[in-house]
Amino acid sequence: MLVDEHSLIRHSLKQLIKAADEFSVAGEVSNGVDVINIANQLKPDIIMMDINISNMYGLEVIRQIRKEGD
Repeated sequence: MLVDEHSLIRHSLKQLIKAADEFSVAGEVSNGVDVINIANQLKPDIIMMDINISNMYGLEVIRQIRKEGD
C-alpha cells in the first residue's frame, strides 16, 4: 500500500513496484485518516508511507493501524 500526499510520488513508486513481478500495490491513499480505514480493509503486507502526511502524523497512523489490527 502506498501513502503519500503527492500523486506523482505514488504513481512513480507504483510503476517501480509493478516492474517487480513478485509485488503488487494493494491500494493508494493521500492522507492519514484514509490510510487507517483502507489498511484495515485491505490488510496489506507492507505500507510505504510518507511520515509527514496530512490529517495525521505518520507515527500516529502506524499506532492506530497496529491497535486496530490486534
